[in-house]
Amino acid sequence: MSAVCLFTQNVQAEGLSLTGTLQYETEHYVRGLNYSDDALGVGFNGSYDLGWANAFGGVYNIPRLGGSDSINHSVLGLGRSYDLFGLKIDGSVEVQHHNAAVNSTEVGLGANFTNLPLISKFATVGLTLWDNQDLDYSGITIDIAGDSIDVPFIDNLSLTPYVELGSFDLHDYQKYGSSINYDGFEVFKPYLNVFYLDSDDSPFGDEDGWTTTVGVRYSF
Repeated sequence: MSAVCLFTQNVQAEGLSLTGTLQYETEHYVRGLNYSDDALGVGFNGSYDLGWANAFGGVYNIPRLGGSDSINHSVLGLGRSYDLFGLKIDGSVEVQHHNAAVNSTEVGLGANFTNLPLISKFATVGLTLWDNQDLDYSGITIDIAGDSIDVPFIDNLSLTPYVELGSFDLHDYQKYGSSINYDGFEVFKPYLNVFYLDSDDSPFGDEDGWTTTVGVRYSF
């Protein structure tokens, strides 16, 4: 996921949870759309347990290197876990706003399935329906995150593979990648993320190729 701190729900069992992120991306994507190259960004996200639901939100800013305009993302949403026909589902509804060369607001309705037969033994599957009236598109994303794999001979270092698939009115994309995370520090969490993106009919221009992200998270 691009803009990691913004678009990852920071779920906390109770109370308030806050996380800050500083990262550099060779390409900055949101759902297959390229918002910037050489993107150095900073952001914060958090969550609060309301009892009946988990409220989450975040902001993310990317000053355009060599330009005068910044890119800003923000999100507000609610998440709730429930059981449906034996399936454990983490549901969410959220509103995201993107302030860039083209401003837009979109609404997402999502569900993560944590106990799918067979699949949940090694991965978590998520589905999100998106609607963006400003860019006049709607569609679905499918996120498959594999279980973390410990890197041999190096303590606190893990590898997490993932796949993100998107199908929208105007474009389609496929993203295949892995993130490497180091958990040896108490509050700082450095990471490296590498993925390959293949997109078709993107309104921002088709994109194909590798992207690298390096950053650090700080938990309050």
